[in-house]
Amino acid sequence: MSVDDILEDLQTLFPKPPELVTSQPPDLEGDLLIVYKAIGSTETSIDTIIEASSLTAGAVSAALLQLEMRRLVRQLPGKFFVKLL
Repeated sequence: MSVDDILEDLQTLFPKPPELVTSQPPDLEGDLLIVYKAIGSTETSIDTIIEASSLTAGAVSAALLQLEMRRLVRQLPGKFFVKLL
């Protein structure tokens, strides 16, 4: 383990508070854009995202996974999500 590994683990345990997001990230369309916009400026539960987006739970879960892989959102414990950009 290096110092970078330890710092990365600490960042996972203690994420920075989300910053207010004012612009949409590039290259989002369709369900990804709908789900991204449904996430508030603070921690947002998956149930709230499903309700705000009017998409099915499966579609929201798939979109959230893609947004996580693009490093645009982060999942917190309890199925809460925050925007990273």
